[in-house]
Amino acid sequence: MKLRITIYQDEQSEIDHIKKSILFVLENLQGKYEVEFLIYNKGSEVARGLKKKHISDIYFLDLIPEDTECMLVAKVVHEKYRHPIVFFVSEYKEYVQDAFRVNAFQYIFKPFDEAKFQHEIKVAVQKWQRFNYVRELISMGKNKQHLDLNFLLRPSKILYFESDNKYIFSYIENQNQEIICHKLRKKLDNMEESLKSFGFTRCHKSYLVNMKYFYQMDSENIYCFSHNITIPVSYSKKESARNEVIEFLEKKLATF
Repeated sequence: MKLRITIYQDEQSEIDHIKKSILFVLENLQGKYEVEFLIYNKGSEVARGLKKKHISDIYFLDLIPEDTECMLVAKVVHEKYRHPIVFFVSEYKEYVQDAFRVNAFQYIFKPFDEAKFQHEIKVAVQKWQRFNYVRELISMGKNKQHLDLNFLLRPSKILYFESDNKYIFSYIENQNQEIICHKLRKKLDNMEESLKSFGFTRCHKSYLVNMKYFYQMDSENIYCFSHNITIPVSYSKKESARNEVIEFLEKKLATF
């Protein structure tokens, strides 16, 4: 997935530190990220970039008494573009209230606690993923009025997708633990990359499964015990699917 990130700090060492923290978090999340960094040393440069439509998905902005133009940048980003996530990373406490008036995602005080900072980055990236996912789904044209809101906002409830080349069918677990189906005019290939970060794997040209629900895999099938579902594993996808299942389980075990 493509992710554009703006970093503005007045010290290069702080830029390098923030960039390193971001890359560390992304390496430990599900999915592959193609990251473009826009680096600035002055608030006025961020403002000029915004005027040129250089819009990022996530911003890490400094606030210092002699350069508060980034507050205006955050205001414009919030009012005009809505979706970007804005961090203020500053040593000055007097700007906190102003920051949250322009809908800042977080205000991080320098020097910051690395573990807490990485946690906030992870939460921000996951929020961006959800937005990206919803944007992808609502672009599906004629079928968008038929989509269940629970489906849009909670991909974790989707068990798997099945394709018949013309349509894809999503199978979702509702509040009563019943499986319901949505029919969408979309190619499975287009869904695969955006759903990897949510723990989905492609085990067959016609199936994309949520590994949260599938607990066993052999050379021919992958199994969902809670609903007694068996999904075929194709020969061409067997190796990549097995590696993704192992990676998913290792990351899941690491959280315990």
